[in-house]
This record gives sequence, structure tokens and C-alpha cells, in this order.
Amino acid sequence: QTWLMAEVGPAAAGLVAAVNISVAGLAAAAGASMGSAVISAGWGLATIGPVAALPALAAALFAVGLRVRTRGSKATAPPTDRDMRAASAAPARCSG
Repeated sequence: QTWLMAEVGPAAAGLVAAVNISVAGLAAAAGASMGSAVISAGWGLATIGPVAALPALAAALFAVGLRVRTRGSKATAPPTDRDMRAASAAPARCSG
């Protein structure tokens, strides 16, 4: 979360932190729902782990797919606030 907040800069850090925490809450609720569905279906407690691994596996595959897809792209990302701060901190050089 701190890395993400540093990437977006101080103007959006609060919003990013709120969204990040909200998504973590949604993930916890989804996990509890999946666990209760497994138990209600009568599959037993031993099945909760493998069923819970399915969304994590799907997310990992999705992330790898995005990474592979964007690695082949020639487009560059726009500079972040951190890039702009680093560029402005460098001393200016004048040729003359």
C-alpha cells in the first residue's frame, strides 16, 4: 500500500488507500462466502483450502497474462508523480 501511495503522489494517496482497504474488505467477504458455500454444500472442511485457491490462481494467471501482453507492447507508460519529482530534483545544466 505504501508503494502504491508513493506512485500516485500526495494528491491521490488518500483515495488510493481507501480503495485498497475497501478491496481487501471485499476479498475477505468473498472468502467467507465461499467458505460458507463449501460447508453448506457438505463438501467438508478439507475442501475449503482448494476451493479458496481457485480465485487466487485465476488472479495470478490474469496478472501473468497482463504482464505478457504489456511486455510486447511498444507503448510507454506516462511518467508518474515520482518520476516528475525525481526529474525536478536533479540540478539544471546549462550549456553556453
